[in-house]
Formats: sequence, structure tokens, C-alpha cells
Amino acid sequence: LQPGASVLHRRAALVSLLVIILMLIYSLCSLASSDLKAEVETQMRQLMETFPNQSLRLWVTVKSALLSQLRLSSKWPSEPAENESPTVLLFAPTTPSENFQRFLGRFGEALRALDKRWSCVEINPFDSSANTSPEVLKRKLYDQLTEAYKEKKRCLHVAAIDRLPGEAVLVLHGFSDPISSPLRNAFLLLSLEHPPNLQPGTTHREMETHLRRYLHSLWDNELGLDEVYALIPRLTRQIGIFDVQ
Repeated sequence: LQPGASVLHRRAALVSLLVIILMLIYSLCSLASSDLKAEVETQMRQLMETFPNQSLRLWVTVKSALLSQLRLSSKWPSEPAENESPTVLLFAPTTPSENFQRFLGRFGEALRALDKRWSCVEINPFDSSANTSPEVLKRKLYDQLTEAYKEKKRCLHVAAIDRLPGEAVLVLHGFSDPISSPLRNAFLLLSLEHPPNLQPGTTHREMETHLRRYLHSLWDNELGLDEVYALIPRLTRQIGIFDVQ
């Protein structure tokens, strides 16, 4: 072979090798994604068996949230690892119940089964402090969220957001921002301790409407309508109503 032909031959061989490597990577990513989707179906089936007689809308919301966490599995290795906005999901029971707490725990287990990084950690600014002033709660909520994320926790559960004063709940406005939130590729799970009173026979969609009005009633006077109107759509992006039988 002439020297020029030899160089072309080596380049062609190198290109072919790169194509093969890329195809293998793509195949492995596709297989991983398929396995995770199958695991989502398994976790959904177990949740539905453990907590029967829940509305279809709840399960659609849960499945959508779980599937949203599979975005990382489809990423090429060269793409940034922390570039997605957080998934925000608000759970509320129809009445306070230990069964609802069991459901929250089981949902966290389902997330962890998909990826150990999504093992949920509870964020509770009311813990270990007698000082519950709005300023202290605000600082503790911010610090706990920030510290948990720095420790590579990617499922952050802020429980009983209905107990938070308006000044403290504003922390969630920034953390739930789809563009500028520091919680990239994280799961921000929110829950209520005391839901609004609901009439028997209320549909799931009507419950969601009542829930948004209830949150307004908690914070409108303290924060003002403009602030709360900007806040609530971020916190209620996805709502799951757990029907306490």
C-alpha cells in the first residue's frame, strides 16, 4: 500500500471502530432504560396491591412521576449529569391517617428500587428546635435542603408543608423553580399533614381545586395574593390525592 492509502485505511478502521463503540453504548443505554421501565411497572403493581381502591388519577400521577425520574437513564455519557429541573410532587390524604404515612414510605421505597440515589430523606425544619419563628424555620428549611442535596440525596421529602409559615414556605418557591432551582435531577416530594375538609363524593379533580384553595387560605394574608399565585402552581405541578378508606 502507498503511504497515503495506508493512512486512509487506518482512518477508515478508526471511524468504523468508533461507530461500533457508539452503537454498543446506545444498545446498553436502551437495555438499561427498558429494565427501569419494567421495574416501574413492578413497583406500580405492588403499590396498587398494597393500597387498593385508590383512584385511577392517583396511580396515573404516581406512574408519571416515577417515569419522569428515568430521564437520566437515556442520557449519553457525554451529556451533563445535573441539568434537569426537579420533579415536584405533592401528596395529600383525604383525612389524616397512618395509612397515608405508610403510603409515603412505600412510595419512597419504589423510588429507591429504581435508583439508590433516589432514597428519600425527610426535611423537617421543626425537628430538634423549640424556636419555631418564621425566620428560623426559613433558614432551617433552606439549610436542610441544601445540605441533603450536597450529600447526594436526590429525593427530598418536605413533610407537612401546611404547617410552614408563609415566610418559610417561600424557600420552596426557589427550590421548585423549573429553570433556576439548585436541585437539578432531584425529586422534591411534598406532603400535607392536615388536608382541607372534603365532602363525600368529591371527585379527584375537585379535591385538587379544594387543595389549591386551602393553600391560598394558609398563606394569602401573610404573603399577599401575588406571591401565593406565583408559588402554588410550582408546588402543585403534580398532585396525588390519597383516599383514606
